[in-house]
Amino acid sequence: MQILVSEISKYIIIIIIAIYAYLGFIGFINNDKYNSGEIYFFQPVLTLMFHFAGFLCIFLKMPEMKVILLYLAQILLLISSTFLYRIFYKNLFKSLFSHMQFLITIGFVFLTRLKFVWGVKQTVFVAAALVACLILPFLIKKMSMLRSMGYLYAIAGIGSLAYVFLRAKVQYGAKNWINIFGMSIQPSEFVKILLIFMIASLFYVSKSIKQIIITTSLTAIMVLLLVLSKDLGGAMLFFTTFTVMTYFATGSLKLLGLFTGGGVISAVAGYYIFSHVRVRVQAFVDPWKYIDDKGYQVTQSLFGMGSGGWFGFGLGNGLPSNTPVVESDFIFSGLCEELGLLFGFCLILIYLCTIIAFILLAWRTKNQFHQLVSIGCATMYSFQIFLSIGGTVKFIPSTGVTLPLVSQGGSSVISTIIIFGVIQGLYIAGTKKEDNVADIKIKRVKKPVGLVYIILILFVSMSGYLIYFQFITAPKIMNNSYNKRTDIYASYVSRGKVLSSDGDVLAYTREEGKNSVRVYPYGDMYSHIVGRNSSGKTGIEGIMNYELLSSNDNVFTRVFERINQDKNKGDSVVTTVDSKLQKSLNNALKGYHGAGVILEPSTGRVLAMVSKPDYDPNTVIADWETLSNLPQKDAKLVNRATNGLYPPGSTFKVLTALEYINEHKDYDKFSFDCKGIFSSGKESIVCFDRIKHGKEDLKTAFAKSCNGAFASIGFNLNKDKFAKLTEKFLYNKELPFELTTSKSSFVLNSSSNTEEILQTSIGQGKTQITPFHNALIASAIANDGMLMKPYTVEKIVTDDGKKLVNDYKPEKFKRLCSKKKAEIIKGFMKAVVTEGTAQKLSHLGYNIYGKTGTAEYQKEDGTKGDHSWFMGFGERKGKKIAISIVVEGESRGNYSGTDVASKVFANWK
Repeated sequence: MQILVSEISKYIIIIIIAIYAYLGFIGFINNDKYNSGEIYFFQPVLTLMFHFAGFLCIFLKMPEMKVILLYLAQILLLISSTFLYRIFYKNLFKSLFSHMQFLITIGFVFLTRLKFVWGVKQTVFVAAALVACLILPFLIKKMSMLRSMGYLYAIAGIGSLAYVFLRAKVQYGAKNWINIFGMSIQPSEFVKILLIFMIASLFYVSKSIKQIIITTSLTAIMVLLLVLSKDLGGAMLFFTTFTVMTYFATGSLKLLGLFTGGGVISAVAGYYIFSHVRVRVQAFVDPWKYIDDKGYQVTQSLFGMGSGGWFGFGLGNGLPSNTPVVESDFIFSGLCEELGLLFGFCLILIYLCTIIAFILLAWRTKNQFHQLVSIGCATMYSFQIFLSIGGTVKFIPSTGVTLPLVSQGGSSVISTIIIFGVIQGLYIAGTKKEDNVADIKIKRVKKPVGLVYIILILFVSMSGYLIYFQFITAPKIMNNSYNKRTDIYASYVSRGKVLSSDGDVLAYTREEGKNSVRVYPYGDMYSHIVGRNSSGKTGIEGIMNYELLSSNDNVFTRVFERINQDKNKGDSVVTTVDSKLQKSLNNALKGYHGAGVILEPSTGRVLAMVSKPDYDPNTVIADWETLSNLPQKDAKLVNRATNGLYPPGSTFKVLTALEYINEHKDYDKFSFDCKGIFSSGKESIVCFDRIKHGKEDLKTAFAKSCNGAFASIGFNLNKDKFAKLTEKFLYNKELPFELTTSKSSFVLNSSSNTEEILQTSIGQGKTQITPFHNALIASAIANDGMLMKPYTVEKIVTDDGKKLVNDYKPEKFKRLCSKKKAEIIKGFMKAVVTEGTAQKLSHLGYNIYGKTGTAEYQKEDGTKGDHSWFMGFGERKGKKIAISIVVEGESRGNYSGTDVASKVFANWK
């Protein structure tokens, strides 16, 4: 029942807020209907409907009497405040009051959903603020007195902030809270109102240079105290409000430019002076780099919004509490997670309605003081919204600012309700004739047209970014291992199938009552490329987790299934894996330790990937203890194809030869007389089994894999240029692949000693590479030097395969070498097969290019062993495949990488 109500209510809530936002704008367009009550009648009704729908979901999650009592208390508060405000505020600004109530109601519902006690506290704070604001109409009548108290406002504001700076304790990195009678209060929330009245009062009296300097100085003291207290959001709000109010009071573009420039310089200086500023900026620029630390809050916020999508999980069904301080600074993220981004857009529109109301008052009133106060309130309020939402969605760095009327916190909600009360009072005062005309400054301030444009640009840009986030960014981050929200989908979506490119089902879900069982029909054959869904998500199961738990069937079908409490059918992932090549590679490596990768050079499609030994993902939970305690050399959970690091052995001679060609245009004149050993000083390099190859050119030395020749080549290369070449071929770089990969290493430089140079030149020493990386190098050579970005997923389709959800096109990564030089290396690799160390491949009847390698390594017992490598590619009937194989501990006369390649090429059709 709870699931059904939650599912239906999330759509109803979006419809309610969409209608409300629409009526809000209609009200401004046709103000007569608003005043006559035709539109005003519906908005309170919609507010109560939203409140009921929200609390119904809460009650079904927490069926306790206290929830009903809180609901009734909030209803009583909303209804009674409506009647009281219409009595105390004659000619009430009805639209503004309706918006305030709707925003308060959103806070009531969501805070109660997060934690019941927060809902209770918010109710008390709102009630206190609403009652306190009933006296504002009487204070507004004393406007002549209020507008002459500029210095009193300044003293009160500076004194409050100074007290906070001296006495407050650090909370969430800032000193902005003090305790009074056991209650935490944030004085800056109230000082911002004093700031607005101070600036309006001082400029009402005079706009002389002296007055501008005094006003600037007093504001600067407040801003400095906020910065020293590390209240960055408050400092930005104060400074922005001051700048905007000063411009509209004086009309001086020079002052606007001066203060704006000063603000930019101060912001840059603050970055270098204050470490907490740098932390916020770093978390904004690259939160994923610091996801365990300073980027955690932002990334969790993005996970929440991305996971919720357009319609959200439904109230009570998400994990908003995974985002730190979701009840205050990051509440917009929590709302979008459970109620959807469409709800978020409508919420932004409602905020815009309130901002427009503030600015319209400044536009229409004839009193300068009223105008400045209205502009100040509009600026403070709108930029607080912008900073809060912008920081939450990573449009701007997070500043720790709360979302007005919605976020939890007594100081924030009370101060915002006071601002609304002030605007109501000014609106009422503006509808009456001033008692003493002599008190009115006849000259009005500059019309706030520019402010309207700035606010609209900021909010439209932020909304556009949200759309970009949902379509572009969200799909890229949803499968991050830190995002636990995707698991929520499993409660109402049956995980989709994983298919090979030729249609074999590699993984599917069998529903057994309330249990979902993931089935892998081929057992261990695809355990590392397809991965697993239990005991952690790996392989394609991991990188496509979100897609497999998404359903793009007909929307009516999905809703009908949910109403019947049946799971939606997850989309199917069609991989690039060729089942025949996968089977061939798997069989060829069976019984050995090692790994293999097959790519399509022209596209980057991963056709096969095997790591041995492997495991059966069907029984991984039962076998977990055994699997996780295996010795490293027998580890089955590690994907050796992408994460196993091995000395490349003679396969590295591809790059040594290429660097020699780069440095010697006359490379074809190279000559070396191999004696089976090459010495330089005290260091020596021997050829395999000390074979004497005799006189060789570069191609012959490459084909026979002559260690002596390549040691002599490496010794005379420019070491820095050599290092740059290897980095161009992605050594010491992250590989462009969605699966987790280890970074290959190359450490040779101009300061390396002779032994390091000689060993590195033949693929030994400290050089290490993964089989997958070697496959990329072979693929680039096969594709005329152009490396295509490797990928494992071809397309996403609905469960029945009839609707294409997404497809993935080949994408160029970068050129690793010129076509001409790739052709030269291809000729060398061809010679390896026709006359060199891989002649056993020459009988297969089509062109095969390769490079063999023997990589010496130290065993766990201290003795030495050899890994056997083969990397290369084949051409057949206009098609190409690139292959990389390593067989651990199998080289001298035993089963080699070339033997594995031979079996794969023999079965390639």
